[in-house]
Amino acid sequence: MKKKPILKEQMNRQYYYLFGLSTILMLLAFCLESPQSLLQGMITILISPSQLFTDYMQIASVGSTLLNVGIMLLINIYSYKKLEIPVNGTVIGSLGMLAGFSFFGKNLFNSIPFMLGVWIYAKVTKQNYRNYVIVGLFGSALGPLVSFLAFGGVLPSGFSILIAYVLGIFIGFILPQLSTQYLGFHQGFSLYNVGFTAGIVGMVVLGFLNAFGIEVETKALANTESPFILYGLLIGLCLILLATSFYLHVQKKEKYHFKLLLKLSGRLPSDFVEMTNLATVTFNMSIMGFILLGYVLINGGQLNGPIVGSIIGAMSFGAFGNQVKNTVPVLVGIMIGCYLTGVDVASTSA
Repeated sequence: MKKKPILKEQMNRQYYYLFGLSTILMLLAFCLESPQSLLQGMITILISPSQLFTDYMQIASVGSTLLNVGIMLLINIYSYKKLEIPVNGTVIGSLGMLAGFSFFGKNLFNSIPFMLGVWIYAKVTKQNYRNYVIVGLFGSALGPLVSFLAFGGVLPSGFSILIAYVLGIFIGFILPQLSTQYLGFHQGFSLYNVGFTAGIVGMVVLGFLNAFGIEVETKALANTESPFILYGLLIGLCLILLATSFYLHVQKKEKYHFKLLLKLSGRLPSDFVEMTNLATVTFNMSIMGFILLGYVLINGGQLNGPIVGSIIGAMSFGAFGNQVKNTVPVLVGIMIGCYLTGVDVASTSA
């Protein structure tokens, strides 16, 4: 399907829409809690070791977690807009993953070094940082590693932050080249290529830490309750996307290509925005959100930071490879596997 060129005014409107979503999250945070409470919660989040699963709503509060998500989104949306990167499937997917993981493990402190590392790589190789900024954002999946080294008490307190940042910058520096090479490992069948690369790097770093006698304790600090606001947040997001889809279809005359989208395998690179249009993509993201929320509710799961974050992340990849036909079989397979092995399908890790 032939695409029309994206005009700058159109791109600006798309970014203002994204700015609006991040602003809503921050306003919601201030509606839930006082500024003093939000400040205390943000400090708790920023100095947390943040190993997975560290639910920021458990160690801080719902309001401060939403503020963390909103701030992370706002900064990165501004960065994308400043670099004049078109709003495509990669941008939507990266922002969704950023928002999702900002519920449990990602914050401004532990994300900065990876962006710096990628920026240094672009300068050293004399390439445009614009081409790699998304790699830095996905690479911040290793943010908990930086927080753990800085605040986990495993390094001398006077040098822990410096060592953590130097390591984070180094990882950011090598990620662009590694992610290109590691694409051959999975041949595009994993949508989260930079995340996959970050996982390999994380395992190597973990091996070095263990070799020096530093044990990384696995934590599962997840909220055992489901605050009503989280149901409203997810349902509201799905409805906003659905309304956006209808608006683009009716007012902007964008045709639905949902049947075409369902025929796409989703194998990298599958930019659904480029292959269809935003009306189709926002509709797909909304449907994905309702399906994933239904999956959690059917299995008796709790809505906490990791679960909400995962749903938002998977929804966002409804613009870059995820769709009903390639997602539902995986969910069914997980349910069957849990029942056969006795694993609680309602647990956060499942």
